[in-house]
Amino acid sequence: MVLRGARLQWARPDGTRHGSGTGSPPVRGGSGVARSMPEEAIYRGVHDLDDEDVDGTRRPTSVVLLRDLGDGMLAELVEAALHRIGDVEIHADVLPAGRVADLVITGSDTVTAEASTSLTVAEDGRVLFVLPCAQLTEAMLAMAVSAARARRLQWLDLVLVACRRADALLNAATRTAQAMYDAGGTFADWAARHLGEIDGEPPSDAGTGGSPNAPAAGGFGAASTLLGDLQSLSRGDATSGEPHPLESIIRRYGLSGSDVDVLLLCFVTELDARYGDRFAYLAQDPGATAPTIDLVSTLLATDTVTRLNLYRDLGTGPLARYGLVELGPPAPGRAERSRPLALDRSLRWLLMGSTAPLPGINVLDPEQTARVLDHFGPSSTASSAVDALQRGHNPHLWGSTAAARRSAALDAAALAGRRLLTITTDSLDEAVAERLWREALRLDAIVLVELAGMPTWASVPSGPTPRLLTAASRSLPMADPTTATGEATATRPNIAVEPPRAAGRLAVWEAAATWTTVNVAGGLGELASRFPVTVDRATATLVAAAGGQRMVTVDVEAVTAALCGTPGDDADGLLVTTHPRATLADLVVGERTRAELEYVCARIRHREQVIVDQGWDQRSSRLTGTYLLFAGPPGTGKSMAAEAIAHELGLPVQYLELSSLLSRWVGDFEKAVDKVFAAAESNGGIVVLDEADAVLARRTEVDSVNARYANSSTSHLLSRLEQFSGNAIFTTNLVGANTIDPAFHRRLTATIRFQLPDEAARARLWRSVWPTVTTEGSPVEHLVDGQRLQECALLDRLAVDHALSGGSIANIARNAAFVTLDRAGGAVADRAAGTGASPVRVDIDGDALAEAVRLELTKIGDFRSLMRPRAGVRNA
Repeated sequence: MVLRGARLQWARPDGTRHGSGTGSPPVRGGSGVARSMPEEAIYRGVHDLDDEDVDGTRRPTSVVLLRDLGDGMLAELVEAALHRIGDVEIHADVLPAGRVADLVITGSDTVTAEASTSLTVAEDGRVLFVLPCAQLTEAMLAMAVSAARARRLQWLDLVLVACRRADALLNAATRTAQAMYDAGGTFADWAARHLGEIDGEPPSDAGTGGSPNAPAAGGFGAASTLLGDLQSLSRGDATSGEPHPLESIIRRYGLSGSDVDVLLLCFVTELDARYGDRFAYLAQDPGATAPTIDLVSTLLATDTVTRLNLYRDLGTGPLARYGLVELGPPAPGRAERSRPLALDRSLRWLLMGSTAPLPGINVLDPEQTARVLDHFGPSSTASSAVDALQRGHNPHLWGSTAAARRSAALDAAALAGRRLLTITTDSLDEAVAERLWREALRLDAIVLVELAGMPTWASVPSGPTPRLLTAASRSLPMADPTTATGEATATRPNIAVEPPRAAGRLAVWEAAATWTTVNVAGGLGELASRFPVTVDRATATLVAAAGGQRMVTVDVEAVTAALCGTPGDDADGLLVTTHPRATLADLVVGERTRAELEYVCARIRHREQVIVDQGWDQRSSRLTGTYLLFAGPPGTGKSMAAEAIAHELGLPVQYLELSSLLSRWVGDFEKAVDKVFAAAESNGGIVVLDEADAVLARRTEVDSVNARYANSSTSHLLSRLEQFSGNAIFTTNLVGANTIDPAFHRRLTATIRFQLPDEAARARLWRSVWPTVTTEGSPVEHLVDGQRLQECALLDRLAVDHALSGGSIANIARNAAFVTLDRAGGAVADRAAGTGASPVRVDIDGDALAEAVRLELTKIGDFRSLMRPRAGVRNA
């Protein structure tokens, strides 16, 4: 066998890479004439000679020993080829002490037709191939070095036997075709003549029958013998006991001998472009460089009936049904049987031994995460998933967040000792599922298919697919066990992805700390109790808190700040994360309201000690979180209070306007609610759901489709809230007893009412809404008409005259700053005398403040104030 026309990457002496295209190094063929590399790759994945593997680790250097090559042309050609392969250490005749050869090349220093070259694996003395020196090509050397380096000798045997099998088939065909075509015959004449000769006399004249891949003198025996050798080879490697992937392919799809032959004929076309020339010659069509239905049927059939059966099987048999072979369009004006055949990409790369994933598939390796640590125990979800996979089932992971489901699948992969392939799709048909299984077989992995839409039995294949699991926010619907779909239910068990319990949370943070070598002062217990994150996010958080350094100590506050700064799950954009700045001290509220807010902080802070340590979660798994309703007029501090609670506890805060979840499409609201609560639960922070009255209004009698849909949406939200173990704050402007559904009130932890501020509170607000520091951290001091805020009588008169909310007062202060700046021509702030640390003073014009009051009153509808003169507003 001679491989030519391969696309390789060569390493120049200066270390730069060189690929295909103009100026590629020549490949010396069997004739000894240099030929340039073709523009298009003939095969991909036979050997991957990049500096790094898929996992980013550098390939080891291969040690090659040259024996009896002398100093002639052959030695020069071999050494030049090996240097271009890269990462090869070459020695002549003798190895240095302590070095062991991976590959031994033995030959003659004279390149003649009789001289031969042998390539031997030094580790076990196996002879890979013995060839005439003239047939030792650069592609052959590259393939041998790559196989020896990766210890993939079984794959190399498969390639050799496949090419010998194809040569044996084509040699017999070429003999009859050459005689027929020399006499003026056509393809049809040859096809009729060739039937019945597939298992004829072995090609004793191998090497003279016109084959560009002529084997060494003596041939390789009859085609039937070679097929037996191939099937024997595919049953496993005697050294490792692992079955060859080809054997798994044959068993799963029930392939016959002729099916395997079709795969081999398509396979060798990928290995060597000259097989395409042979196909074109046999078909008497220069453009037919791929095997066609007609040509393959002629090569493999022993009689006319068998040939017709092959026609049928290539269109409807397992090769086409499972997508192993792709059928191209027929040639213009030609019959359907002129359609070319090509290997499916996943099968082609499997047979090539490639380790690169198909486009659109993400490869995750649990060996590169903290999951490899001994004290990281897999979750019960992962254990259940692995058990189902080992029984030949396809488990369906549902619930929680996409990140949590992916983490559980990666836990399962770690438990199974395999990598994880992930792909996202709306539905999964049988052909795609089989292609993914072949990818999992090739890369020794399991596959996670993340279903983007609502999971249904129509979105997954009817039969089980090995090594494959699915995931979605919702479970697969239950089916009638007496039906065929019920059988599928048994093979696709629903496995809920639940937040880890207290011990599991601590194990996650301990594994992340060990993996990153970051020590947390005060221990990990507080982090574990507050943040039920995945091990991947815990790892990223500790790395961020340590500034990328190892072997350092950080405090809990630094980790909390890093957690707030690292991106969490935003429920596909529904949640908006902000960094809390307001504090409880900034709030201007009544004493009773302040006491209730302090109780809320204590409840969230001590949740684990009460709910978990005292066993309340064992009494009931529902209502274990904190659910608050903040009710009051607009601008009374509801959102600010939520931010102050988050700041007090060091938690991230995420906002959602519940009305944005409403949709005219049935099921969209429920999916969005599931995403929001799952994301909030995994982030471990506080989720603020504004305008809750949009979906929590009292349910009504069902007198229309709209009423039924509204009631269904409210019921789902209430049900999901009961299962939520995080912290949720609902806000509403409606304070009446009959505005919110009673069932929602029953589930609440507390209802905190916010009142409009009284005169004393307004006076404090007029002085506290002004900023005291800039973005850069410089102090700011605000004045009104040159007076300090605490001494300004105008602010007291405004507090008396206008019963405004805190939000309106803040708006007026901000607008007054704009009006003042505009009237002053852009210069109202100056640095006080002294050092650079002195505050920036901003003097707000009194008239500008009066104008801002007028604008705010206009906006909120208090038109009575417009009847007064502007000076009256200022001097009132």
